[in-house]
Amino acid sequence: MDRRQLFGLAALTAPSLAFAQARDARDRELQYVTETLAAGAGAIDTSKLALQKAGRDDIKRFASFEITEQEGLRDVLQSLSDRQHQNAPPTKPKVDTQLTAQNLAQASGESFEKAYVAEQIASHRQMLQVQERYLQNGQHQAFRAVAALARGHIREHLAQLERLG
Repeated sequence: MDRRQLFGLAALTAPSLAFAQARDARDRELQYVTETLAAGAGAIDTSKLALQKAGRDDIKRFASFEITEQEGLRDVLQSLSDRQHQNAPPTKPKVDTQLTAQNLAQASGESFEKAYVAEQIASHRQMLQVQERYLQNGQHQAFRAVAALARGHIREHLAQLERLG
């Protein structure tokens, strides 16, 4: 193959490679947004239950803060997704989180409080993994900034939850 053919081949494949890289980046962003919104929706649902069912004021306070934070995070991610011309996925909790909420709805008193705190610890650990994974692989600066902020708050929440447990 002569030099002109090689340059011609390179010129043809460069746009395809750039397109594939852009598609991969959009896929990572969409996955990040989807996983974060699903975890947040589950946290909102279970925290609303905690506001109704928990007897301890410190648990109710945590639940109230969690709802407010997750709703804010949802709004920011949806706005960023809209600006990137990507429709944000619906904010529905994952099936396993829906089952957890159903189980929590049947519990009461101290058993509810323990189950709620345990569920929040598990879901916050999952949320932390989502943020860290995006920070390792994601390239969009605005989504990276959101993930970095969320990671810090999640770590704080885990420390609070350990004390509540």
